[in-house]
Amino acid sequence: MSNNIISCLPRHSLLRITDDGQPWAEAVWNGQKGYIATEYLTPAEAEPLLNDEDINFGEWKLDDVFAPENAKLGKLLKEGKEHGDYVYEYKDVKISVKRGKHTITAMEGKTPVFATMRGVSTGDEAARVIGQYGMPNRVVYFTPDKDDESLKQTMMLGYDFEGDYDDGGLDFYIDANDVVTKIVLRKDD
Repeated sequence: MSNNIISCLPRHSLLRITDDGQPWAEAVWNGQKGYIATEYLTPAEAEPLLNDEDINFGEWKLDDVFAPENAKLGKLLKEGKEHGDYVYEYKDVKISVKRGKHTITAMEGKTPVFATMRGVSTGDEAARVIGQYGMPNRVVYFTPDKDDESLKQTMMLGYDFEGDYDDGGLDFYIDANDVVTKIVLRKDD
């Protein structure tokens, strides 16, 4: 191991620890592998930072009754079924609706037209997500696929609801450049 400095990490940086050695841990940050002194590491402590206002996405919110013919979201590009829900895909957003009740169970923002209630949208940096929402409840790492546009994300930052929406969450998909590529607001039943 050499003593070259690769980078100085900002406070509250999220690292993936790949080897929990002492006094140095092997870690990956922003796609770079290196070592960090364990005295500088603290476990991420997620607080319930989502509230009832966070169930909104643009002018829509979870549990709203959705009628695609009245949606005013532009041309309906694709309609189908996924996981027992009806799915309506538009240029800027994909909306999942519960069968029978026709209430919104999930929304996926695909362009900056749709922003969260705290002003985060696709194209923003991952640091803005953490700045607005704090440390995530879940961090998932992906292996990006250069040939498949839907698999270009390298990480997902997930935030969980409490109370009426404790079975849902807000997930931010991040690419290799630390940019938000997709936002999913969901309510699981």
